[in-house]
Amino acid sequence: MDRRLVEPGGFVVLRGRGLSDVTSVVFYGQRGPSDDVSSPVTSPQARSVRTTVPPNVHDGPLAVQTSTGKRSRRWTGLMIEEAEAPLAPQPAGPGSSIGTAVSAPAKVFYGGLKKPVFAYQVGGGHALDVNVNIVRVSDGAVVRTWSDAQSAPGVPHKIIWDGTVGGRVQPQGQYAFRVGNPGAVTSTNSPQNDTFAFYDHMFPVRGKHEFGDGAARFGAGRKGHIHQGQDVFANCGTPMVAARAGKVLYKGYHALAGYYLVIAGSGTGQDYLYAHLRQPALVGMGERVYTGQPIGEVGDTGDAVGCHLHFEIWSGPGWYKGGHPIDPLSELMRWDRFS
Repeated sequence: MDRRLVEPGGFVVLRGRGLSDVTSVVFYGQRGPSDDVSSPVTSPQARSVRTTVPPNVHDGPLAVQTSTGKRSRRWTGLMIEEAEAPLAPQPAGPGSSIGTAVSAPAKVFYGGLKKPVFAYQVGGGHALDVNVNIVRVSDGAVVRTWSDAQSAPGVPHKIIWDGTVGGRVQPQGQYAFRVGNPGAVTSTNSPQNDTFAFYDHMFPVRGKHEFGDGAARFGAGRKGHIHQGQDVFANCGTPMVAARAGKVLYKGYHALAGYYLVIAGSGTGQDYLYAHLRQPALVGMGERVYTGQPIGEVGDTGDAVGCHLHFEIWSGPGWYKGGHPIDPLSELMRWDRFS
C-alpha cells in the first residue's frame, strides 16, 4: 500500500477473475501474522471487489479470502492502477486560476510501485480548459498531453504516469508536469518544481558489490561451453531485486545455476536470468513482478565460486526459445550509476 495514493479510510478496487465469492481482503503487512488486517468487501462481483483500507495497515502483500476461509496467493507484485487523488492545493490568491501538486519520489523506475502523481484544481468561479503535459526537460519536448475540457472549479483531479507513451517506454532522464494553458496562472506546492527523474531499470544487487573480470565476464571459457552472463560479487545474503518489471517464466534449481529465476522483461522483448540465489526465489512461476521487487538474496548455490549473482540477458524470442545471450556488463554498469 502506497500512502501517497491511498490512506486508511480510502478504498481500493481489486480486479481479477472468480471473485464473486470473496468476502474480505487480507492486508498482510510484514512477515508473520502479528500485523495482518482483514477488511470486508462491498458488492463483490465476478471480476472486481472493493474494500475500505482499515487503520493500522502496513506496507506488504494482499490476498482475497472467501467465507470458507480459502485465500488466494499473496500478491507481492500488486500494482496500484486507480487511487483517490491527493487533494490538490487551492489556488493561491485572486490572480491564481489553477492549483497544482506533485507527489513523486526522487527516482521513478519504469514498472516500479511508486509512480509520479500530478494533482490539479481549478480556482475561481468559472470552468477552465486544462491541458497537462509531460515534458522532457533535456529538450523541452512534450511527450504526452492530458486534456480536460471545461474542468469545473473546486474539483481536484489526478494524473498518474506509468512512463509510457502509446505503450512505449520513454527514454530515461528528467521529466516534468506542466499545465499547458498559456492564459492560466498556476500556483504549486511542489518542492521539486514538478520535476522527477525517470529510469528504465534498477541495478539488481542492493548492497556493496563489484564486477568480476576474467572468468567472470561474458564469453569466458567453461568446460564444454562459454560463460553466458556477467558475475556481480557481493556478500551472501545481500538483497536482490528485479531489474525490470515482468513475468516470472521459470524458477527452480540446476546443478550449475543453483537456485535461479528467469523473468520476461516488460516492454523489452528480453529475458533476464538471475542465478546462484541463496535460497529459492521469493516469487512464483507466472507471477508478475515490479521493478525493484525483492526476488531473493545473493548466494553461492550450484557451481559457484564465491558468493555472487550470475546475470544474463537474452534477446527475443527468449531464454532457450530461439534467443541468444547478450553481454550484460554495459547495461549493468549503466544501471549501477543511477540506482
